Amino acid sequence: MRSGQATLSQWDVEAKPSKRPNGKTRTLKNQMRSIQRSLLNTKSRMRPSERVRLQRKFERINASQSKRLERLTIQKMAKRYKEIRFIEKKKVMRLMKRARKIKNAKNRTLELKKAEEMLDYIYHYPPEKKYISLFRNYNMSDPKYAGQQRKLERDRARIMNQTKALVRSLSVVTDLDEGFKNRSMAEFQKEIVAEERAKGNLAFIS
Repeated sequence: MRSGQATLSQWDVEAKPSKRPNGKTRTLKNQMRSIQRSLLNTKSRMRPSERVRLQRKFERINASQSKRLERLTIQKMAKRYKEIRFIEKKKVMRLMKRARKIKNAKNRTLELKKAEEMLDYIYHYPPEKKYISLFRNYNMSDPKYAGQQRKLERDRARIMNQTKALVRSLSVVTDLDEGFKNRSMAEFQKEIVAEERAKGNLAFIS
């Protein structure tokens, strides 16, 4: 490989803050600004190969910055809503405990399903979004109550549908995996029987 050529793996590596000659760290944001200035400088006589190299570097750093910001957002939301999610999980567990004591089988199944969906809501809530409480509502004495409550219920229902769809997709994948394992084992057994039959090993087949 010629010197100066970059491999695909070099572009795939996540960018990190670099150090200046004076020892100070250059953040990803500063690196992106520096590259942008170089690319937008109309007076510079930059070779096409150098421009392509800088554009690729910018894309790599931009992707790393996006991932970093996403991680920070998830960490921030997890810390902010840790307590309320814990409290709501305890409430749902109590609802589930009560539901198991219902004598009517139909009502018991219905209430247990509702509680399970609430747990799925808590566990599978989009980690990068502000948590919408299952139980907290707006104050009815507030003049804006009607509009605010409608929006809250609409947003809560939307997230609930998302978590339900996610749980369904996870269960489908699990079922497919199990089906593949069972099917593969059956096919494997058929192959063994066919091989033994071809060898004339009737004792094995019987």
